[in-house]
Amino acid sequence: MDADGWDALDIPTDEPQERYPIEVMAGDAVRRCVEVDTPAFTYSSVDQLTDSGALPHVLDLRVRQMGRSVPFGIPAGAAINP
Repeated sequence: MDADGWDALDIPTDEPQERYPIEVMAGDAVRRCVEVDTPAFTYSSVDQLTDSGALPHVLDLRVRQMGRSVPFGIPAGAAINP
């Protein structure tokens, strides 16, 4: 909401709280889904081993910002090297 101004470096959130569902993907399958309330997530090596059986060379992640206007958020994906 009210995101038409371009003067600020970041658009202020109008949500009462921050919530982000993060999905760790394996192709089209979701290996793990967690919800965090800050824009940060730590995926421990123990969890990676549990989910994949080995430490992956690349992590495919999908994240959304939940809100009132778009309740489940618009997904953004990334492949990162852990």
